Amino acid sequence: MTAAVTEAVRERLGRVRKRSRTGMASRLLRFGADCAAHLPKEALTVDHGEMLCDTKGLAH
Repeated sequence: MTAAVTEAVRERLGRVRKRSRTGMASRLLRFGADCAAHLPKEALTVDHGEMLCDTKGLAH
């Protein structure tokens, strides 16, 4: 009986963890989209690499 309960708990935990990860990814994507909607258009087209690094790839 104990082995059956242990296995059932493991299976349930696996399903809960999988659903939790999927839900987290979805929430993070919605959060990112909401943040991007509030940024000025210019911020969406900036070359961030150019801002952070010089022509040799070194940090400013």
